Amino acid sequence: MNENKEYIVSFEIKEVTASTLREFTEKVEELTKNDEEISTIVAVVATKKLS
Repeated sequence: MNENKEYIVSFEIKEVTASTLREFTEKVEELTKNDEEISTIVAVVATKKLS
């Protein structure tokens, strides 16, 4: 039962920039409002030392 299967896939990347977690989740919810599926979220967080 070793069948070769072919799949056609496409990905669309969206950049979401937010200053707070709440703002981030609101923007992600806005993206998914139209039944758009999000399969992966990758976050890059940069922090600044204040002292």
